[in-house]
Amino acid sequence: MVTKGSGCTSPEAPEVRRGPGKAFFAWLLTQGGSTDRRLYGVRKRELLKGLSGTVVEIGAGAGPNAEYLEAGVRWVAVEPNVHFHPHLREAAGARGLDLEIVGGVAERLPLADASVDAVVSTLVLCSVDDVPGTLREIRRVLKPG
Repeated sequence: MVTKGSGCTSPEAPEVRRGPGKAFFAWLLTQGGSTDRRLYGVRKRELLKGLSGTVVEIGAGAGPNAEYLEAGVRWVAVEPNVHFHPHLREAAGARGLDLEIVGGVAERLPLADASVDAVVSTLVLCSVDDVPGTLREIRRVLKPG
């Protein structure tokens, strides 16, 4: 089931990004699915296998990690670039994932404290402005244990 949850950030929020440059970036990254699988597929399958409950992905992009998540997972995709959102919906639908797209950023996750079972971030932390702050946010939203 693919949904746009009520927790989505307003399209006018500063965390949401759009425009020709962002559209080109989204298009460019959607072209690399087979390369991503070839380079990282085995490792991603090992790391993401067995995740359940609510899984937050920071910088979900076009959704290349969706294929490694189990059907039935509640996938909260934190992705500020709106041009990736249609690709995320398609990826979630193909895997039977319950999707909520949140137009936020890693440094300020718009999620409740201790509300998620796992946080995933691949090839993203190099692009955040505040890595220690992002790690604090991840710790804040993860359920204890």
